[in-house]
Amino acid sequence: MTTQNKKIVFSTIAGTIASTVSGAIIFGLILNPFQATHTIQYENLMKVPENYGLAILAQIPFAIMFIYIFRNWKTKISAATGFTAGAVIGASIGLCFAIMTLAQMNLIDWVVVFTDVIGHALWGGLTALVVAWIHGRED
Repeated sequence: MTTQNKKIVFSTIAGTIASTVSGAIIFGLILNPFQATHTIQYENLMKVPENYGLAILAQIPFAIMFIYIFRNWKTKISAATGFTAGAVIGASIGLCFAIMTLAQMNLIDWVVVFTDVIGHALWGGLTALVVAWIHGRED
C-alpha cells in the first residue's frame, strides 16, 4: 500500500471517529435537549435506542467528502484552514437541510434552523480539522 493510500485510509478512519465523537457531543449532548423543546414530537418519530452502528457508518461519507476536497485543493492545507473550510461547508449543509425541513414538514422552528447551522459548522470544522491535519502532513 502506498503512502498516499495509507493516508487516505488513516484520514478516513480518523475523520469518521472525529465526526462521530464531535457529532454526538454537539448534537446529542449539547443541542438535543434545547432543540427538542423547539421540535414537534410524534409518537415513534425517533428510534429508541437509535441504531448506533448505522449512525457511525453515516459518518464515513462525511470524512470522505473532506478527503476528496483537500486532496484536490490546489494549495497546502493546514489544520486551521481545514477547520475554516469544514465550518463553512458544514454550516452550508446544515442550513440547506434545516431550511428544507422547515419548508416541507411541521417538525421544527427557526430556532432549530439557527442552532443547527451553528452545530453543523462546529461538527464540519472539527471533522475537517482532523482530515486536513492528516492530509497536510508530509509523507
